[in-house]
Amino acid sequence: TLEYCDIISKKFKDLFTRVGIDFTDYVRTTEQRHANAVTSIWNKLVASGHIYLGKYEGWYCVSDEAFLTSLQVKEEVVSGQKMMVSIESGNKVDWVTENNYMFRLGQFCAPLLKWLEENPEVIQPKSRLNYVLSVLRSGDLGDLSVSRPSSRHPWGIPVPGDKDHTIYVWLDALTNYITAAGYPFDKEASSSTPAATNNDTAITSIKSYQSNPWPADVQIIGKDILKFHSVYWPAFLMAVGLPLPGKILAHAHWTVSREKMSKSKGNFVDPSRYIDKYGVDPVRYFLLREGALVEDGDWSESVFLVKFKSELADTYGNLVARCMSPTLHPSKKWPGVYVPSSSSSDSDDVDGAFVAAINSAYEQYDTHYKSGEVHKAATVAIGLLGKANKYFFDLAPWTLAPGKVNENPSRLAQILYLTLEAIRIGTLGLEPIIPKTTEALFNTLGVPKTHHDHRHIGYDYRAEHNLTPGPPVSPLILFDVRPFQKEMAELIR
Repeated sequence: TLEYCDIISKKFKDLFTRVGIDFTDYVRTTEQRHANAVTSIWNKLVASGHIYLGKYEGWYCVSDEAFLTSLQVKEEVVSGQKMMVSIESGNKVDWVTENNYMFRLGQFCAPLLKWLEENPEVIQPKSRLNYVLSVLRSGDLGDLSVSRPSSRHPWGIPVPGDKDHTIYVWLDALTNYITAAGYPFDKEASSSTPAATNNDTAITSIKSYQSNPWPADVQIIGKDILKFHSVYWPAFLMAVGLPLPGKILAHAHWTVSREKMSKSKGNFVDPSRYIDKYGVDPVRYFLLREGALVEDGDWSESVFLVKFKSELADTYGNLVARCMSPTLHPSKKWPGVYVPSSSSSDSDDVDGAFVAAINSAYEQYDTHYKSGEVHKAATVAIGLLGKANKYFFDLAPWTLAPGKVNENPSRLAQILYLTLEAIRIGTLGLEPIIPKTTEALFNTLGVPKTHHDHRHIGYDYRAEHNLTPGPPVSPLILFDVRPFQKEMAELIR
């Protein structure tokens, strides 16, 4: 019912707000603006001859909401009964015969193949591209049913001019992307890009749509709906003369203790439970650190606690606290800049190697974030902070503080400056992942918001930009794992 969907929708929006996920728009396919968009695209497809009333006969999977070919199903014995199932999902399929409106998907096989062969970077990662190419090269791309009898599917957008049919889920659902972009677009934009006819691919110039936020630079989806987004969706867009997405990023799924989540096992993970217990940023960190594009991530509370303690609390948090110790900052000021020694020494080589490690982080961040491999960016950031820990403890700056036998203010300032630079750059790499934590650190360091982006991620930050002159009286505690020590010991054992 609509009431039930309202409840589910609210849960998602509330969770987004809680974990700091911002959105400029939130589309529900029950909205009138969406019905207007779907009706418009349907009418264009009909006018251009891409939709016709025909008879569908074949396999249909209710759970996957997908029609399947004979090559996509197999016979299996489930609970002692023989049945046909989807090869990809394992869900039961049924043979159906009914009159439906059909989209001439087969006509777009060659244009889609040409598009992807000429733009292989569109679908990421490469393994997902290879899957889509194999689907297109198989030649098994028949026409697609885009309606269902309204007697069986009364809830949905009715086919214009035919109350006996409801527009089927994928043409309906996929259109929500351009609904959010304001489709149907203004007459000027529409007239500049006529709908495709027959085999005309009409891959539209993006410039025609500069006044609208379409096409998307990146569409992020789960791997299970890759075919719908990389075959059906671009075919619909080609047919109505709209530009195609710049990139389709298909991520892997999550398992629980190496088992697939399922209703029968009841092994679903409620993120709110762990957020209540451990906080937002530790949960965000684990999900983005362990979730990947190719291989499925695996949720395990014991592994979560290991990462929480060893990487966030120890590698990151403890280094920050020790580096901000008041005894290391007798002037009560941050070290302003790295001042080289007046004569060459072994410390120059050590510092030089550390600076090289700091400098390499930016290029790696840039590569990994652009490719959608957030987990690799996190690895780079934590790796840099690990090197900072080694640098800091190997050189033992506390032995150089005032009043110590090896007192050396200039060398102390060098070590602190480089360590704080590594912390700053490591923090910039982690900012999209754990934004509340990184904001707390930057506020303590006094780094202004104008210096929180990639333009200032390189080495050689000047403390003159800081909004606070020096470290706080009490060291900053980024992650407090003391309440979980006993539980950690028991789960990790």
